[in-house]
Amino acid sequence: MKKLIMATAVSVLALSTSVMAATTIRIGHGANENYHLHRALEKFKSDLEQNSDGKFDVQILLTRKWDQTAK
Repeated sequence: MKKLIMATAVSVLALSTSVMAATTIRIGHGANENYHLHRALEKFKSDLEQNSDGKFDVQILLTRKWDQTAK
């Protein structure tokens, strides 16, 4: 009986960690890192990641980085 309970607990733990994986949001733009758009996206990233309890991961990509990851 103890083995069954332990196996069930391990299974539930394994399933719950896979369900808790963060959703990745990738945002690409061509603006300079000092431009207000980029600074606003940095604020969006910070606010969302802090307030979503780890449910979201935001990646901000500049055009040159976006082009390299799309290939």
